[in-house]
Amino acid sequence: MRTALLVFSVLLVSIAVSPAIGERAPGFAVADRLKPYADPKIVADSGRTVIQLLAAAKIESVANGLDPDCNTPEVESFYRGMHLAHLAYYLFLSRQEVGRFEDSSPTQTEPPRAFVDFGRNSLLRVWTPSLLLRLLNTAASIDDLPADSRSDLARFLAQVREFRAYQVSLRPADAELQALYGRLSDEKYLRHWRLFLPDDGVEGIRRQFPDRTLFNFDEELRTLVNTVRPPDLPALSKCYEAGSAFRIVIEDRAIDSTKLLLPISYMVRFWDRREAEGTADLADFLLEQAISRLQSKGD
Repeated sequence: MRTALLVFSVLLVSIAVSPAIGERAPGFAVADRLKPYADPKIVADSGRTVIQLLAAAKIESVANGLDPDCNTPEVESFYRGMHLAHLAYYLFLSRQEVGRFEDSSPTQTEPPRAFVDFGRNSLLRVWTPSLLLRLLNTAASIDDLPADSRSDLARFLAQVREFRAYQVSLRPADAELQALYGRLSDEKYLRHWRLFLPDDGVEGIRRQFPDRTLFNFDEELRTLVNTVRPPDLPALSKCYEAGSAFRIVIEDRAIDSTKLLLPISYMVRFWDRREAEGTADLADFLLEQAISRLQSKGD
């Protein structure tokens, strides 16, 4: 049976890695906390187990934050896939580092997961191209994933892959982009105000935060992308500014995936990091392989 590319395409290319792929520095050693990620057997076993959990998972919508015009099966599928992929990422990291499954964000654990901490870029000095190919041929099969889950994940990954062209189109507008990023750390701007709207709506928010400027980062980022994109790229839809929340049930445990997922900013940053690392082509290849695998039922 052919094996899965899902976990490795979503997980391996989502890290900060060294641009010197496959090169080992003299005297190089992986930090102790990262050593589980340098062991192909441990990585493959965790990946296989996560996929088995996803295969048994049930997912249901608990909140639909979509604009009515965006409330389509295709957009809902995209958001389900994004939530499933993020959950797989969280479960994989916890299995690797603490030996059990936890659905907490790796940046919010105490201490943060080693995989998202300083020094993780050392892993590609161990994950040479040949090792990555071996990891993509481990025994972690996605053939048992329900057809709906495979479709949702494929739709999400396909959108991530297609977004590379939009990220490239932003290069001439780097000054404008950096100005937007600067607002994220500027206390005079209130980014996530839509998450806690009172009964009296926007006016209530303005009274509650009189000194803050309401700021929808993803909306402004979408506007910037649509301003600079070439004519052959379709305009980005408002449907990817924010979306639905879901309850995912695994082994009788309900996980409310209510974290606000912001696809446009996520995808811009995904490709920004890959370009900075020199791993964009590798990420594109892994995504292409994962999408193809998810869209087929195996040999």
